[in-house]
Amino acid sequence: RSSDLPKASYRTLQRSLEQFHPGLRISELCHDFIERWQEWMRHERHLSENTISIRLKALRCLVNEAVKRDVLRIDEDPFKHIRIPEIKARREFLTEQQLNQLEDFIPADSRLRHVRDAFLFCCYTGLRWGDFRRLTSSALCTSDAKTILVVNQHKTSRTVHIPISTLWGGRALRILHHYSTLEKLADIGNNRRCNADLRTIGHQAGITQRLHWHLARHTCGTLLNQRGLRMQEIQYI
Repeated sequence: RSSDLPKASYRTLQRSLEQFHPGLRISELCHDFIERWQEWMRHERHLSENTISIRLKALRCLVNEAVKRDVLRIDEDPFKHIRIPEIKARREFLTEQQLNQLEDFIPADSRLRHVRDAFLFCCYTGLRWGDFRRLTSSALCTSDAKTILVVNQHKTSRTVHIPISTLWGGRALRILHHYSTLEKLADIGNNRRCNADLRTIGHQAGITQRLHWHLARHTCGTLLNQRGLRMQEIQYI
């Protein structure tokens, strides 16, 4: 097992390979298979080039381990003639104007309203997708008349305390008031469907930038920095 990538990347890799070729054995891997898998991820699953690169990197790590353990001969390495593109860092974020535009837009469809609210909640808290989906009412607490969101981050195993009643003027808390519980706000389905819904919402709201869930986290950090918060404070959130 390689330490270059988190375990979640390998679990995602396993699911992807199982969907493309159920029952795949490592001995079946070849140059042609990997190229067909790339095209499937690109055109059937509509994944970004960065995501495809991450999955290729994870598979290459497993193949390298198989060669080390003599499960595959070195001349059977399917990555010998495959170049994995470099992962490009994304620095996208919504501007204050776009954020207000999204908040002022009220989708006619109740499902889209829910997804928009959840996305804005993440813009105002900086939560990752996985941490947002795991939210429960026990994460809410009150201290000195302030409402705090206490989140045990799955990726880093760190606990953060987000003052949602004061951060961004309490916008996240106002969104939460439209839902009876945190569980109901966070109950929006899988990431793929929500990203598709976000593209629809962006189009209807007149936002030309492509919306995706991780954009919320970038937006939170960038705009808080523009508002004058120190980097140490933003990193903590």
